[in-house]
Amino acid sequence: MPLLRRSQDALAPNRTEFDLSDPLRLASCLIAFEVDLIINSAACTAVDLAEEEPALAFRINAEPPVELVRWAARHDVPLIHFSTDYVFDGSGETA
Repeated sequence: MPLLRRSQDALAPNRTEFDLSDPLRLASCLIAFEVDLIINSAACTAVDLAEEEPALAFRINAEPPVELVRWAARHDVPLIHFSTDYVFDGSGETA
């Protein structure tokens, strides 16, 4: 685990430990990891795959962030979420 500061560790769980395609399991993983900050940059970024399997892409790119937001709000844990300009190019006027 790389150190952020002397007193904080960064966790970067792999897909087996933190499976985004199973958003209902995320809460139990977050509790087990004892997180106090979430930085989410994970997503299905293979555009061709997402277009071929939209249900899988939705299950990975839409449902987990919702669950992360809900969990973070309930546990008063800050959440930083990154997205791609392929989806959000910054030219829109609304969310």
